[in-house]
Amino acid sequence: MGFAMTQAITCKNVFGSNVDVVPNEDGSVTLEIKECNNLKVALEFAEKRASITKNQHCGGCINGYFKPVAKNLRVNLAAEFTDKGCKMTIRK
Repeated sequence: MGFAMTQAITCKNVFGSNVDVVPNEDGSVTLEIKECNNLKVALEFAEKRASITKNQHCGGCINGYFKPVAKNLRVNLAAEFTDKGCKMTIRK
């Protein structure tokens, strides 16, 4: 829960994203980034002919940041992309 809350606070307060943290019955926690402002900016650059796609940006974020941090903290992280963000399920 601590990892999810910390990341939610960062995503909301630093980047201005719309986030939610939901505890699940199985003991896992879901961090839902409903509207990711990092993704929004990346896609605005793409509209100006920057060569980045949603999958590239989101894959880099999940695989380049969230999963390595989760691994260092010894928690498991599974992610799925949504239209405007992603959902990450975190469990010990």
